[in-house]
Amino acid sequence: NFSNTSKIIDIGCGTGFIGKFAQQQNLSWQLTQLDISKAMCDIAQQNGFPTICADMDQIPCADEDFEHVISSLCIQWSEDLSKTFSELRRITSGKILIALLGDESLPELQSSKLQIAPLPNIRQIEQSLKQAGYKNFNIQTETKTMQYENFFALLKSIKNIGARSKSNNAQFIGKEYLQKLAHNYLGKSDWQVIFIEGCK
Repeated sequence: NFSNTSKIIDIGCGTGFIGKFAQQQNLSWQLTQLDISKAMCDIAQQNGFPTICADMDQIPCADEDFEHVISSLCIQWSEDLSKTFSELRRITSGKILIALLGDESLPELQSSKLQIAPLPNIRQIEQSLKQAGYKNFNIQTETKTMQYENFFALLKSIKNIGARSKSNNAQFIGKEYLQKLAHNYLGKSDWQVIFIEGCK
């Protein structure tokens, strides 16, 4: 529902997927891309949109510098959701459109040594939005089942979205343990995707 010339910031842009989408759809968005990874920023800027390498909790932009925020599968890694949402509210005058992973994702890893860092649940998200000052927001959730060639393809997918292990001893997980997980893997995994639309 954004106008064709909206001024938008993409938080956690990764390789610039949203910028590529805007180009494919012939949208004239004034898009700025932001990611904490310089490697990702170097790739993203190849689509021609300006790119900022910065933390999403400390965005080097003026108050209400953008109309809208878009973010896809990044905000779940925030260490302080209310702080992150407060920063997004500060830099925008319009909407936030966010997709993030919820704590019901990847149930097959919940009891394993490979359990990824804690993901937020809907209640935590609601509380954090309110603490950040958002009064008008809508939250929806959807479970997406993804097929993977094998267990190691799943691990690669998890790594590609910036996940980290919950365990401080992840480096000591042995080959035999990984092989056991791989042997029991059924070739598909469920991801809980939480969608947020909100405005000040």
